[in-house]
Amino acid sequence: MSKNGLEKKTTAKPKAETTAESIPVVEPEKAPEKKQIRENHLAVKTVIVDLLNVRKSPSVNAPVLRTIDKGTKVTVKSASVDGWAELVNEDGFVMTRFLG
Repeated sequence: MSKNGLEKKTTAKPKAETTAESIPVVEPEKAPEKKQIRENHLAVKTVIVDLLNVRKSPSVNAPVLRTIDKGTKVTVKSASVDGWAELVNEDGFVMTRFLG
């Protein structure tokens, strides 16, 4: 009973039933594709290490085709975000951190 002498009546709200159909399906966002090519234009760079390995493919495990001496100018065709540059006249790949 309440203060005024009347009985207080409470009504419970019915709980909504959760079903598989009532749960919204949210598709996961796709991660943006990793861009392999950061630059795709010709750029002249200088070798900044004593000897730079030119490799057959962009991998430290790829065979070394030849070496280039420090101070040699090379033309970079493209550079990837993972640190490799494709050379124009050498037909091979070098690590970009060894170019200035």
